[in-house]
Amino acid sequence: MKTVVAIVVLDRQVALEMTVDPVQECMEGEEVELGITLSNRGSLATDATLAVYASGRTLSETKIPIEENSSKKWKIKFKASIANSALTILTRYRDHKNASQDIQRNVELAMKEAERVKIDTSALDVFDNL
Repeated sequence: MKTVVAIVVLDRQVALEMTVDPVQECMEGEEVELGITLSNRGSLATDATLAVYASGRTLSETKIPIEENSSKKWKIKFKASIANSALTILTRYRDHKNASQDIQRNVELAMKEAERVKIDTSALDVFDNL
């Protein structure tokens, strides 16, 4: 997933791009690592606030300074659950006109169902006849 906020970089601009790494299928209770890359293709540095939300709760939030023509990789770890399967990733920053800009991505975690273990209890039937 890529989002380009500004395609043409003119003199003295901020052009922020957010990339979210694909997440493998996971089971409930498993630890998941989500990788997010912020790239500034512009000619001005900016500070970006990066937040990850699940079901309206903040999983993680941080402020990252991003220099011009550079990238920053951010990783967040959390326990997968049905309640945390729909994530919202929000990046907020100020552009060259000092106006607040947002980039938002919604990510759905692919959850595997736990396999059921079948236990053979037929040997216990002998005790029913005693």
